[in-house]
Amino acid sequence: MTSVERILEYCSLEQEPSNQLSFKYRSPANWPSQGRIIGRTGAGKSSFIQILFRMGTLVDGHIIINNIDIVTIELDDIRRRISIIPQDPVLFTGTMRSNLDPFGLYSDAEI
Repeated sequence: MTSVERILEYCSLEQEPSNQLSFKYRSPANWPSQGRIIGRTGAGKSSFIQILFRMGTLVDGHIIINNIDIVTIELDDIRRRISIIPQDPVLFTGTMRSNLDPFGLYSDAEI
């Protein structure tokens, strides 16, 4: 796939739902507190993360964290509350601070 084909593919992607939608729950302040996903190669960890961040479509079943089905929580809230630490190192653009706190919610002391 050439770069132009990839850009054209991104242009045809369906837009994510707006934050203006009404969701059943607002996640609690400390939700989720911690968790881990561990598995062998090919076990579906990357696929699960894509579904968790709603970058893919869950065909069947539910993802429930602390008794809350994640489809009842706003997309922005899910992505703001959950972080991943990938196994493979990746170089990020921007400063270390902007990568640790991409939404600018914390002071230097808190980070």
